[in-house]
Amino acid sequence: MTVVVFASCEDNDGFVASLELDSEPKILDPQLAETLTDTLIVRNIYEGLTRKDKDGNITAAAAKDYEISDDGLTYTFNLRSGLKWSDGSPLKAQDFEFAFKRALDPSTKAPYAYLLEDVSSYKAESDSKFIITLKKKNDNFLNILSYSVCMPCNESFFNNAKGRYGLDYDYILSNGSFYISKWIKEGEFSLRITSSDEYAGIFKPYASSINITCGDIAERNSRMTKRFTDFGFVDYTNAGKGQTDTLNYIDFYNTTYVLLINQKGILESADMRTAIESSIHRNLIVNNLPGCFKNAQFITPPSLSSFGSQFNSKISLKTVEYSPENAGELYRKALEEKPGGSLSGLSILYPKDDNIKILASTLAETWQQTVDGYVNIKESEYSEIITAVSSGQYDFAIIPITADNSDVYEYLSKFSSPNSYGFSNDNYNKSISELKDIKSEQNFNKKAAECLNILQNSHSVIPLVYSATVFAGSVDYTLPEITPDNGYIDFAFVNEK
Repeated sequence: MTVVVFASCEDNDGFVASLELDSEPKILDPQLAETLTDTLIVRNIYEGLTRKDKDGNITAAAAKDYEISDDGLTYTFNLRSGLKWSDGSPLKAQDFEFAFKRALDPSTKAPYAYLLEDVSSYKAESDSKFIITLKKKNDNFLNILSYSVCMPCNESFFNNAKGRYGLDYDYILSNGSFYISKWIKEGEFSLRITSSDEYAGIFKPYASSINITCGDIAERNSRMTKRFTDFGFVDYTNAGKGQTDTLNYIDFYNTTYVLLINQKGILESADMRTAIESSIHRNLIVNNLPGCFKNAQFITPPSLSSFGSQFNSKISLKTVEYSPENAGELYRKALEEKPGGSLSGLSILYPKDDNIKILASTLAETWQQTVDGYVNIKESEYSEIITAVSSGQYDFAIIPITADNSDVYEYLSKFSSPNSYGFSNDNYNKSISELKDIKSEQNFNKKAAECLNILQNSHSVIPLVYSATVFAGSVDYTLPEITPDNGYIDFAFVNEK
């Protein structure tokens, strides 16, 4: 199969737009980019062999065309003529070869190297031809090639950076629609991406530049409504707003707030943990919270998909239903096993957030009514909660767990050791390890259900509610397809109305 893509954009003087982020970028090295901020900026200043168009469809990008062998294992990419780096030097197939070498080298510690685990070999056959061979067929591979970890890297420039590559303005060499024209790190952060005159691809941006700053998310929605800022991630409470007179809101329910239960003291009893879960009145919780929260029936949030289909619809494992009678019976049974034990005096740690305080209070009140347990609630910084959980110095903790992309395996691996959020289970670790290598949809979902069953049966990681990541943009601009699994937004497709 051979695909050839042609596209063009109208010439224009361009416009300047503004974007506000929650945090400053840490590193703009494509092979090491990991945070939302890092991947968003990398997506806009680099271009891979493939790229998503304005509608979210995968198309050839730095490659002018590609050919896939009949067995689906060998991909041959022919690069476009005249490709250049942002400094005007020629971009060659060898730059993709070096990028793959870095990504797959364990010493690089590329956070998304696992996306390339199916790669058997890669080689620049010439300056314009790059060939990749897979160990097994992967129908998602063209999409993977649009991710930051697959972006090209100039070996000479990388070596001359002497460990500073991607960390400072002077040590970035990009090939995308935009390039970094300013990066102020000291004092008040400011970063600007500017339309690149050296870009020879098909996705010329409409904007001349995007000014990027950071600010308090609590005030961002107000700033955007007043048109001080054009684009940004806003507080989750804006989920479900759709379009207003000034802003378009796009939400992704990619976070599950879970209750972690430390299996110590009276909480060692599986009956006690099950009693606690049976005492969670989910309808009451949602009724007490704003409409931007949704009842969590699964540990995996709605944004997660597997092989293009809604993952949660493929499994039948749900939370334990609210049952005061069952909870009371199990509570009494647990006390018989551990005489003198009680929930009274234990504490629920929760992150600073008025809505999560309501969530914690609702849990404590229903437990008191259902199993006669007087549990305290304690507000803490998120980092302090994670430290307490990691050290085992907690009773209960409410934390948000966010899906960074659409990879089910990556999300479920958050509960495996050593990044286990207080959950430790050898069988779970084994099942997660096996899940990583499964490509068949049926077998994948079967193994994933097995992993979730282990979590569920532990009654120590309990989903409570879903919340969303919300991206907002001014109604003065047209927005492309927003894709949360790969840097969210490609500003090359943003245009004035």
